[in-house]
Amino acid sequence: MNMTNHHAAAPCLLTNAATPAMQESYNRIRVNLLARAGLGSERGTGTACPVIGVTSVVRHRSRRYLVANLAISFARLGMRVLLVDADYRSEGLAPLLEVAEGGGIAARAAGREGAPVQALLPTLHVLGRGLLEGNPADFVGSAAFFAAIEGLRGGYDAIFVSLPPVTTYADAATAAPALSGMVLGVTPGHDRRQSVTEAVNTLQGVGVPLYGMVACEE
Repeated sequence: MNMTNHHAAAPCLLTNAATPAMQESYNRIRVNLLARAGLGSERGTGTACPVIGVTSVVRHRSRRYLVANLAISFARLGMRVLLVDADYRSEGLAPLLEVAEGGGIAARAAGREGAPVQALLPTLHVLGRGLLEGNPADFVGSAAFFAAIEGLRGGYDAIFVSLPPVTTYADAATAAPALSGMVLGVTPGHDRRQSVTEAVNTLQGVGVPLYGMVACEE
């Protein structure tokens, strides 16, 4: 089930300054993820855009870099990639990628302006969280959220959705109907085997395909 044995999700962005080992780790993850998401030979043929959730077992920090770097890696192929921040439980992705938060996915789901913004690469766009009133798990499990995600698929080749830790919050499991599959970040030496098993069982229990697990550095 693992995509790689490398510690790919180091807490830094996949930029030109990244180490060769980190670059290669994400290249390998990308190859496997393209195949598991059904994008190998079908890119650019009008195949429905996959929506890939990215969560973690317990910890937040490395997952933020994992989801951002997966999106960057796909965009480097010239693919039209959207990164949606649906994690209202920790610091958002907008500051990490140095873009404006804007109305975000919350505004878009409510029928208000929530436009993605370009970040880092010409084909990479980010849709921040925006201001949310109410419970985050209720929001990502709502018909309005599902409709907002579905409405975005036509403009992109792949969408990545950042979600909080699956064993701590219900959000990732609740959002499952909007997702094509899930990537699970695991922090060796910190995440207990029992917690990893619980995370996998939770995702499998709600029927979302688990595309793989990625080892994350703390």
